[in-house]
Amino acid sequence: FPVTIRDPRLGSSLVVSPSPSLGSGCRGAFRASTGPQEDGYLSTLYYVFGDSLFRYTRRGTLVKVGSFNSYNVSGSCTFAENQAQTSNDSWVYVCDQQSIYKFLAKASDDSVGATWQELSNLPHLPDGVIQATPAYITWSDYRLIMSAKDSNAWFYSETGTDTFMETNTYFGESSSDKTIRVVEHGGALWSFGAYSYDIFTRTGNRLNPYSNPKSASGKIGLASAELIVTGK
Repeated sequence: FPVTIRDPRLGSSLVVSPSPSLGSGCRGAFRASTGPQEDGYLSTLYYVFGDSLFRYTRRGTLVKVGSFNSYNVSGSCTFAENQAQTSNDSWVYVCDQQSIYKFLAKASDDSVGATWQELSNLPHLPDGVIQATPAYITWSDYRLIMSAKDSNAWFYSETGTDTFMETNTYFGESSSDKTIRVVEHGGALWSFGAYSYDIFTRTGNRLNPYSNPKSASGKIGLASAELIVTGK
């Protein structure tokens, strides 16, 4: 299906035809801070169409990076990018509300697909039985942050890695509702439930990096991850 991308760098519209393995429609877009050598390692755009992720280069071409294995072809996708950005550590992460994948942002168009890989080191929910299903991700203070489906728990990785441990867990408990999404804002993490939100600030303690909210921050929550509504 043709998609028109208006690119001011080219001075005109460019019609490209992404070909996802399954599904259609744009589910998310992200501008990475770096890119392939072909584009001088400058910031690069990425789009999710259906079940597939595409790189839109500064040369006006569309390169397929990879496809998700979950067959989830609806719902928005979220992104995160590590902040090390060394020659060998320029990972970009994308979550399709079912799994998390990563790829090297500086990889060339010919090799970027070979760096596409699914994260396998996902933790279990606090009950210790069911493995967490990633719903949304963000990046904060050199840590990957994951919101889990059907839980009031959210998880953080070790510093500068995407390794989650069972104990790397925080909870949004101000109204005892499930956590819908955790986002980074102003150096803090905001955890939204259906009827309330909590704000977790950084402590500077590597073993306990975020503070625990002492009380409900408010009676505003999320009806869905993309819409804020007033609650009870």
